Order: sequence, then C-alpha cells, then structure tokens
Amino acid sequence: MACISMNTLNIILYQVNGLLHTYLTRLPKTIHKLKNLPMPVNELFDYMTNIAVNADAHSQIQIYISVKSMMNKLGYVQVYEAWEGKLDKEIELAKK
Repeated sequence: MACISMNTLNIILYQVNGLLHTYLTRLPKTIHKLKNLPMPVNELFDYMTNIAVNADAHSQIQIYISVKSMMNKLGYVQVYEAWEGKLDKEIELAKK
C-alpha cells in the first residue's frame, strides 16, 4: 500500500506540473524544479522518507490531505480517496 501511495504521489506531482512522470527514483533530483507542490519540499521529503522506510500511515494521510487541498486550489474539485472508506476515521483524527 505504501509503494502504491508513493507511486501515485509521483504521478500526481508531475501531471499537475504539466510533465510526464518519471521513475520515482528520479523524483528527489527534480522535485525542486516543480512549481506546484502540496507542501514545502523539505517537509514533503520527510513524509516521503517516513512512508518509504516505515510504511508510515500518518505520513500517507498528511500527504493525502495536502495533495487534495493542492488539487482543489488548482481547480480539481472532485478529488476523493478511493480506499473504500477505510481511512475516513484516520483522516479525521489527523485533521485534529
């Protein structure tokens, strides 16, 4: 699940910046060039590291909330999580 989360984030970041996504391993080298990011680069790297190393659910939730907010600001208003409601409770807890 964490690997899917990371790959999806990679695809979203490149697409909202008008670029074709590249391999996830290239993201650290190019992320500083991307204009639209869900949070400051250093904070995003911290969350991504937590996901990659620990499959940290809290980091995934924080990125999801931030990406959803970024997408809404860019005009994508119908962004939703498709984890069959399994994360609804956790997302609400993370917001508090």
